[in-house]
Amino acid sequence: MKFPVHIPPPRRAERTLLPAALAALAGLLLAVQLAVPSNVALPDIAVGRPLRLAPLVVAPMLADAEITRRPLFAPGRHETAGIADKTAPLEGARAVGVISIRNAVRVFLQAPDGQVTPVGIGGGYRGWRLVRIAAGQLLFVRGADSIALPITASAPPIMPRQAETEEPEEETP
Repeated sequence: MKFPVHIPPPRRAERTLLPAALAALAGLLLAVQLAVPSNVALPDIAVGRPLRLAPLVVAPMLADAEITRRPLFAPGRHETAGIADKTAPLEGARAVGVISIRNAVRVFLQAPDGQVTPVGIGGGYRGWRLVRIAAGQLLFVRGADSIALPITASAPPIMPRQAETEEPEEETP
C-alpha cells in the first residue's frame, strides 16, 4: 500500500527543519505519556447524598419611571420634551439628520407637522438659507438675522400626520 500524498523531507534551505523536529518531539512525548503508567489514585465510586443548594432569590425588577411613562415601542408614543413651537427658530423645524457623500452635504429638517425637507448648503427653507455646517450646528441666514440650529438625536422623528378621512357610518334600522 502506498501513501497517496507525497510529503517532502524537511530541508534547512526551506526552513522546515525546526518545525519537523518539533512535530517529531511532540509525537515522541505523546508515545511516552501513553506508555508510562499513571501513579494518580482515583477515589472509589460512592453514592452519596445529593448536594442541596439554597433557592436563588431573585429581586423584583423595578422599571424607571421615565421608561414606564414613555415606552419605546408604544403606538401612541410622541415626543414630550422639545415639542415644536411655531415661534422657535425656523418656524419650529428641527434637524433630524445629516448625510455627506463625496463633499455633497444634505441636512434633513422636520417641520412640526412631521414633513421632512432635505436642504443642501446654499439651499433654502422657508426663507432661511443654510450657510454652514460646523461643530454640530447648522448656521441659517435670512437677511441680517442668523440662527445656529443644533443637530441633536434626543428624540425620534415625528411621523407625518395622515389626512383624516371621514367614513360615513351605516345606519341600522
